[in-house]
Amino acid sequence: MALSGKVALVTGATRSVGRGVAHALSQLGAKVYITARHAKEAKKPPGAERHTFWGSLDITVREGREMGATSLVPVVCDHRDDDQTAGLFERIIRDDGHLDIVVHAAWGGYERLRGGYPEDGPFDWSADFWAQPLSLWDEMQVVGVRSNYLVSAFAARMMVAQRSGLLVSISYRCGQEYSENVAYSTSHAAMDTMARHMAIDLKPYDVAPVSLYPMGAVEDVAWDVSGAESGVFVGRAVAALYADPALMSKTG
Repeated sequence: MALSGKVALVTGATRSVGRGVAHALSQLGAKVYITARHAKEAKKPPGAERHTFWGSLDITVREGREMGATSLVPVVCDHRDDDQTAGLFERIIRDDGHLDIVVHAAWGGYERLRGGYPEDGPFDWSADFWAQPLSLWDEMQVVGVRSNYLVSAFAARMMVAQRSGLLVSISYRCGQEYSENVAYSTSHAAMDTMARHMAIDLKPYDVAPVSLYPMGAVEDVAWDVSGAESGVFVGRAVAALYADPALMSKTG
């Protein structure tokens, strides 16, 4: 699964799956661009329950170096902003000229799950949809779904030209069956459907979009979960997919 000479992009790389995937791909030799909204650790909002809310690119880079990850390129990018995303890809084209792997781990909406908006009062992650803030829908769709579409479109232009590439959407089994709440399940179902449909357009160019499901809860700097899966393990699964000669049989 050596990735020497390969270029990867991991969005939402300061926590959980994104952080672990970035570390794993860099350990295996790839140059990995990592994005997040914050370069340095941001203070938790007043009243938030968790000790670290946002995480930061600095933390991801520091921990990566401690684990032997040698080529992490931090880029502050708010994927709600189309111009910032376009600028990210302009940099990748200018500095490297190719892109082999994209892992979209950026999400919105989990801030509420972690006590991120205490000014809104008590929040029940599993409440009926009519009892939840209507903004939860947009928080999930804009970063989780729309920004994935945008990142995939920019990446596909590069990968189609080179006739190779892997696009990974970090999703979950709630995309196939209801889990936890309507906005959460629907956003993951949209991610899965998008991967299936993008595969139709991209198959002639040997570019494979896939949805990848972690087995369950993934370790997170902001949230202690007993028995959580390692994000690095998820990253090794991404590397194994990229190295698989039968990758195109898994597209979509």
